[in-house]
Amino acid sequence: MKKTEDIPAEVLQAAARQASLRAVSESRALGLTVTVYENGKLVRIHANGQREVVVDQYQNHSRKA
Repeated sequence: MKKTEDIPAEVLQAAARQASLRAVSESRALGLTVTVYENGKLVRIHANGQREVVVDQYQNHSRKA
């Protein structure tokens, strides 16, 4: 098994993106409300599809630039 350091960043990012999308989809199918990051905003998506902006201009200071 490869170490994480040996896997290209693009592959890890694609895998994380796919896993995130699947988790959101499955959560919504179960009727759960989910909060996601979209275009610089934190958005809460309710089970009925209604979207609510929780935080506008969100910046994750823990991310490396």
